[in-house]
Amino acid sequence: MLKYTIKRVLMLIPTIIGITLFIYLIMSFVPGDPAELLSPPEATAEEVEVLRAELGLDKPVLVQYVNYMWDILHGDFGVSWFTKQPVIDEIVNRMPYTLSLGVLSTLIASIIHRISCFVACPMKRKGKAS
Repeated sequence: MLKYTIKRVLMLIPTIIGITLFIYLIMSFVPGDPAELLSPPEATAEEVEVLRAELGLDKPVLVQYVNYMWDILHGDFGVSWFTKQPVIDEIVNRMPYTLSLGVLSTLIASIIHRISCFVACPMKRKGKAS
């Protein structure tokens, strides 16, 4: 059993790398430039280039991905572009709402399942209730 568990955990590593790489590549090919979107409308081309360099967007996509994964593995999720707060703080602030929504939806789904089982279980093959 331990051997099986270790094998499954080791298979998880390339799966996570593959999924994150796929999503990162898809997001990098989306049209538009984040530096231009984050810059004020009156920003000059030089200011946009400076912001692009600050965000690391001037590097190749695979280098950006490796830097991203390195930071994630070290617990650095970066800073939100919109709120200018650390992303980990944003996650922690929203976690209670996310957990309560998840628990509540699971509870409602369980209740609906129980009700449907109580209705369906006493039925006979011909569709008549017993």
